[in-house]
Amino acid sequence: MELLAQPLEPGEVYCEQCHARRGDERCEFCAQALCAVCHWTSSSSSGVRSSRHALVCVETALAEKRRELLGDRGLCVECGKAADRECATCGDRYCSVRWMGNPGCFERFHSKGKRSDHTFTMVEVPTEMPQEILALEEQVRAKRRRDAEMAEQEAKRMAAALLEEEGATAKRKAAKTRQKKTKKSKSKKRLTVDAPEGKKMCAVPQCRHRALVLGVPGVSFCPEHFTLQHALEVAGKDPQEAAKLLALVENGGGRVLKSQKSGWQGLLPSRLFSRDYRKATDTSQKVKEPPPSIPAESSVTSTT
Repeated sequence: MELLAQPLEPGEVYCEQCHARRGDERCEFCAQALCAVCHWTSSSSSGVRSSRHALVCVETALAEKRRELLGDRGLCVECGKAADRECATCGDRYCSVRWMGNPGCFERFHSKGKRSDHTFTMVEVPTEMPQEILALEEQVRAKRRRDAEMAEQEAKRMAAALLEEEGATAKRKAAKTRQKKTKKSKSKKRLTVDAPEGKKMCAVPQCRHRALVLGVPGVSFCPEHFTLQHALEVAGKDPQEAAKLLALVENGGGRVLKSQKSGWQGLLPSRLFSRDYRKATDTSQKVKEPPPSIPAESSVTSTT
């Protein structure tokens, strides 16, 4: 029979077992939201409250079987195991099971205040548990191992995802930093082209002429593309010196200076232009120079 879904108020959830009634209780073992019908149902032949949830929760099933065998008084009030000792003052029963970090349910519960003065008496418990309970105990241990493994795998997955996200964020930041550095370097970078064997070529595209040999970083232009702006940069923003340098470049280097001066004037044609360029210039100038005229000898009248 299919159950009709119960209307819920804001913030309420359905039972995770029947998915029809309001889940207003929690399983103490798996923490699922359960309705009162699925959580507790008096269907046990022994009269002990049993739970429908035991059909899907092995830990609840184990608790139910222990309760049927030992009764409510036969279970430890702390962990639900078989109780073998009873507090003489409180009347509650506890087990004597100990494990690492747990000195015992009775000792832990009676460690402070006036409870530390309480004593306990031993009670009888079955020496052997039925095979059904032993099988359920093994199922509970296997389930807890699986839960621990799943929790460990989930923790590793989350850690890997976190590391991957951090790595991607670091890569994005590094890429942005490189882009900023590249933009800055491009804005500050001057046009220079290095020819093979370390020779400087003109920075103008498609121009393969040798650049002027100037001791100024970034100025790599041939005489044809050497502008007034470049001359001003070489001459230290001095217009007069820049004009002289530009005239020197346009005239093919001029004559060899007899006295070297500071600044760009110290760059003789031997440093400013290549050897082939100077030889070609000197040859053209020699060809253009007219042959020296031989003055006619004046007639001298000798007197005897």
